[in-house]
Amino acid sequence: MQQKEYQIGDKTFVQRPLLIGQVIPLVENLQGIEIDSIDAKSIMRALGPRLTRILAVVLIPEGVKVKDRVLEDIESYLDEFLSITTAMEIISDFFTQTPLSSLLDVTKRLMDEGSKSLKMIAELSSSSLDSSKTSAKETSDEKTG
Repeated sequence: MQQKEYQIGDKTFVQRPLLIGQVIPLVENLQGIEIDSIDAKSIMRALGPRLTRILAVVLIPEGVKVKDRVLEDIESYLDEFLSITTAMEIISDFFTQTPLSSLLDVTKRLMDEGSKSLKMIAELSSSSLDSSKTSAKETSDEKTG
């Protein structure tokens, strides 16, 4: 798939199929958002105040590597210079560049991994709590016995 270029203010931004360095921040920023239908207007409405943050993840300033981006700076720039029509175009192009099925697959894998990690943390915390209760009881029994 080829990249798309957008002239926003006096800067050129590029959108291409998602790179790994974009997936995690995108997933983090999409958490808790419910989208009624996959069209630019519905998506813009659902994203609300997160719109420019999410577009800052998707867009790459021309000549800048993904790892070198400063999302806060891009977001601030987009807040100042991005028009609604260009935002709608970027969203529409995103779904052309990134098949929804592949995005959903990646999102599901990340969420599954996160869920597994949380379960492990909960189990470790629980066993740690149980052992500290046992130690406290043994200490208490020694003092009273």
